[in-house]
Amino acid sequence: MIVSLKNIYKSFKNKKVFENFSLEIGENEKVAIIGKTGVGKTTLINLILKNIEADKGQVFVTDKISVVFQENRLLEDFTAYENLNIICPMTKEKCEEYLSLMKLDGNADTLVKNLSGGMKRRLALLRALIYPCQLLILDEAVREIDDETRKVILDSIKLFLDKKTLIYISHDYDDIKKLGIERVINLDEKI
Repeated sequence: MIVSLKNIYKSFKNKKVFENFSLEIGENEKVAIIGKTGVGKTTLINLILKNIEADKGQVFVTDKISVVFQENRLLEDFTAYENLNIICPMTKEKCEEYLSLMKLDGNADTLVKNLSGGMKRRLALLRALIYPCQLLILDEAVREIDDETRKVILDSIKLFLDKKTLIYISHDYDDIKKLGIERVINLDEKI
């Protein structure tokens, strides 16, 4: 198992988020997590990342994880190349290959702070995709990306999914379908 949560209880103050919740995700499995705002998607990710602890229950997760958070978390005063190279050392030529997959051609030497919001999002996504990991978590990964570019980006994501377990958090069923994800967990139905 790459992810195993057993009989999880989690609450914040008096608000119960999970009660006797269990989830297992196997090697190379592709899973989508959906649910309304406030249902516990971010809490679930934080439990998996061990940013928070369950009140009760057991959590096991591989330690080889790569994540795209809802915020980009890029190094703004570094170039696109430097942002990628720090995660996975590469030549400039390899960087340009990767950047072209995300429709960022010719931006290897551009400072991140000079990129548009959508470009930053694609760079953050690329950085997570190239990191050698067993578990890839994409939390609203294609937000801020226009519809025209979205299909290209989703196709590019698929290129990196071989031998990786994927947890994809989204409200968009079309994206889930385009990525070929068959297992969908609706947190609205957890209780």
